[in-house]
Amino acid sequence: MPLVVAAAINAHLVCILCQGYFRDAHTLPECLHSFCKSCIFRHFHLGCRTCPKCHADLGVSPKCIFDRTLHEIVDKLFPTLKDTDAALEAEFYASHGFQKRVLPVSPPPDKSAPPVEYPVVSFRLAPDTTVDAAYQLASLHQPQLALAGHNKVHDVVKVLADQLRERDIEVLCDGTVLTYDMAIHSVKSSLWKTNAKMIWHYRKPHKDIA
Repeated sequence: MPLVVAAAINAHLVCILCQGYFRDAHTLPECLHSFCKSCIFRHFHLGCRTCPKCHADLGVSPKCIFDRTLHEIVDKLFPTLKDTDAALEAEFYASHGFQKRVLPVSPPPDKSAPPVEYPVVSFRLAPDTTVDAAYQLASLHQPQLALAGHNKVHDVVKVLADQLRERDIEVLCDGTVLTYDMAIHSVKSSLWKTNAKMIWHYRKPHKDIA
């Protein structure tokens, strides 16, 4: 990988707690910052209840979500990390004189039912201008987005948060506020009823006043 490319992506793939590339990346839903699973769980175990990066309050029972997208990106860009982790794990078990617990082998997958692969979905991101100015956000320099259908709304919000430098963002499709765990293909099939290119709107979290 060219050095300039590696340098450009390092900031997005390095855990600030251990200064290494993400291992089993997990993301905090409150602020969308990501960390190694072991690092963030150790942070919680020490009694910390704020984000290590932005210090957002995570409440009394912090939660984090497995970030499949980040996990897959690290695996693809740095395939040798898996082998390194496996070697270190084997060395740890050997040095402590006990065997790694072997889990039961799962039956082979049914090849007659291949996993569903959702196609890439292209859509445009636009600021919601129907709300008061206090809730409006700036337009993006690159509003066009294309992601695989299995990606979540959470992944889109991370893109917005990075470009807009905003922590709290609400996303809508056809007037419906989207939850972070919705898959993009589900949003398109359930909410977008026209043949035109899909549009998602975004804004600061907005609550209607009765």
